[in-house]
Amino acid sequence: MKRAFCIYSDESGVFDKEHDDVFIFGGIILDTTKDEVSLAARLYKNIENTLREKSEYRDIEELKAVNLSFHDRRWVFSKLKPLYKFGTVIELSRVRDEMFLNKKIKQRYQDFAYKLGVKNAFEAMLKDKLVNQYEEIRFEFFVDEHHTATDGRYELHEALLQEFKDGTVNYSTMHYFPPLFPNTVSLKLHMADSKTNLLVRAADIIANRIYFEANRCSLENLQRENMTIVKLP
Repeated sequence: MKRAFCIYSDESGVFDKEHDDVFIFGGIILDTTKDEVSLAARLYKNIENTLREKSEYRDIEELKAVNLSFHDRRWVFSKLKPLYKFGTVIELSRVRDEMFLNKKIKQRYQDFAYKLGVKNAFEAMLKDKLVNQYEEIRFEFFVDEHHTATDGRYELHEALLQEFKDGTVNYSTMHYFPPLFPNTVSLKLHMADSKTNLLVRAADIIANRIYFEANRCSLENLQRENMTIVKLP
């Protein structure tokens, strides 16, 4: 059986331990074989249309979490419960200072964290038999364009490709880790603008909710939300 998945993601927080306690990636995984992208797009379009009926949102160009009231953020998140969600929580105080030395090192660590969050989600899907490891699968990632610089796009793409199709190697121990989906047909990575991609805006709501719960040390509140979360380091 041939399958195709689209993964939409965004981030929340500042990757700087002097200004924030946590940094978050959040997103949704949609099976295009089951028309889940179209269904999710219609769902989120209806959500935004409902919000725009409120006078305070009519003149706001982009309905991201930062522009919504606390009550409306929670309402939107509740409507996303049917979607398969994932997240990565980076506890910044526990990250080694060397990871903040320059933009390149920061970006590589964030890419590692993002990849781990997605991998954790698909491992859970394998365990729950929502996907078969040996199916022929096409993957498309839609990452908010603020997550990675244009010149870092190749590195993130290669990291995801290794994890999903080729496998990875620990060169210190020469240990080989097999890929999650060895019959991966293709893996594409797109830099997406949340202003024009409503499912990236949906991912923004998810990342914001994880950020809120992580800061309250109450991530367990998300355990019943059709979601997987990995914590780092």
